[in-house]
Amino acid sequence: MAALYMLPTSCGVAVGGLVSGIILTRYPRYKLPTLTFIAVGIAAYLGIALRWTRSPDDNGGVSDLQRHPSELLYLFMVGVSFGWTMSVQFVGMTRSTPRRFSAEGVTAYYLAQQVGCVIGTNAAAKLLWNVFRENLQNVLPPSREDDPEWNKNEIIEEIIKDSRFYQKLPKSISLIVRKAYLSAFRYIPILSICVYAAAIGVQLLLPETYGYE
Repeated sequence: MAALYMLPTSCGVAVGGLVSGIILTRYPRYKLPTLTFIAVGIAAYLGIALRWTRSPDDNGGVSDLQRHPSELLYLFMVGVSFGWTMSVQFVGMTRSTPRRFSAEGVTAYYLAQQVGCVIGTNAAAKLLWNVFRENLQNVLPPSREDDPEWNKNEIIEEIIKDSRFYQKLPKSISLIVRKAYLSAFRYIPILSICVYAAAIGVQLLLPETYGYE
């Protein structure tokens, strides 16, 4: 089921790349469209941060994403922003790189993209699990001598290792775990927004070029 959530993003990337190619043939400037679609990505991540992290008990035990599948449009918007930005930035790279260095430019472009993906994925995962673990330490009931089966630290580690383990816990505890996870997940779109904001700063500093011979 979780894999289906990747479909809107993949479709968005394809649409963003296709539309950018069509528009760039008529509108050769790339800096303004880049800034525009970075703003679209920020808006999408802001929507995710506000909508997907609401406490499930506010909606009868289910999240907004479960109640309204149209919430997946946020992922489509993220994909469009990413696909458009990558395509347009490739055009910008080719225009700003002398032709004799075009091979090096393309290599550096894709290398930077892959390194960024690796760093971003690992940083997001590390941030999520660290905050989630800290939240669980703060909200779960402490270990009790009269209940040897309830070892708080062991329960937390089992929850971290197995995403389905919380379903075996009492309903009141599983709801606490879900709320703790949603609270931690909020930091992921916020991290993405910060990275997008940094990209805007870099883009504003770089001049728009129109090609080298």
